Amino acid sequence: MKKSKVAIISILTILLLFVITNLSYATSSTSPEAEDRKNNYLKSLSVEGYEISPEFNKNTMTYYLVVPTSVTSVNVLAETESENATTKISGNTSLKSKENTVKVVVTSQNKTTKTYSIIVTKQDDNGLKLSSLSIEGGTFKEEFNESKYNYTVDVLSSKDVTDLKIDATPNIEGAEVEILGNTGLEVGVHLVTILLKSGSNVTTYEITVNLSVEKTIISEVENNSFVEKAKTAVTEFFKDENKTLAFLIAVAVILFVLVILIIIKMKNKNKAEKNRENLVNRAKK
Repeated sequence: MKKSKVAIISILTILLLFVITNLSYATSSTSPEAEDRKNNYLKSLSVEGYEISPEFNKNTMTYYLVVPTSVTSVNVLAETESENATTKISGNTSLKSKENTVKVVVTSQNKTTKTYSIIVTKQDDNGLKLSSLSIEGGTFKEEFNESKYNYTVDVLSSKDVTDLKIDATPNIEGAEVEILGNTGLEVGVHLVTILLKSGSNVTTYEITVNLSVEKTIISEVENNSFVEKAKTAVTEFFKDENKTLAFLIAVAVILFVLVILIIIKMKNKNKAEKNRENLVNRAKK
């Protein structure tokens, strides 16, 4: 009994000391300053004079852009979320290949990095273009324009694996239309490429498809919403140093009270056992 008592008291005491000694660490690690030091996200990303696809989102790492063959460089504008983070842009000059990769490397204050990429495709304005473009079940975020070569489309499907039905009509009769990347698509983001070919002329259109499935939305949206709200609430709570400190102190106090109550209970139990033994001994006499 004594060994069990000592073990329980030791465990609870260690937990109490652990909480107390980590109060300052916990509050500092969840502080806004600590979050800012490791922030390597962009706040905005754009190319001067052009529209990248898809629309900028700090969690989207790859973007697409089509420019005329005569373009040899593009001016990339990138703003960081944290004022203490820095950016390094490369690959935006001396655009020579048909396909070029521009990289924006964001470095946080604590030296962690995140890389955003813009795939720049060069092509001649040879007069070969689309006169119309549509996707069954798709909603275009940008209005169609024959001289715009990058689009973002939201598609809602009733199937887990979907083949996109795309209607792409060239402005030149007899031109060949080849569509790549539109079959066997699952939930997520996909790049669909449309190639127009007429003689030696080739024109490229690129579509970023955000595919979602109806049954997934219906069955999981409430749960996902609840989980996200819960995560947000917890994160916001622990960002407040005063609330975090108060919470940890409360935990420490509760553990301390539990230790005291267990000690008192064990003492009372031992006292009761001794009284019982005394009564038994007296009865024997």
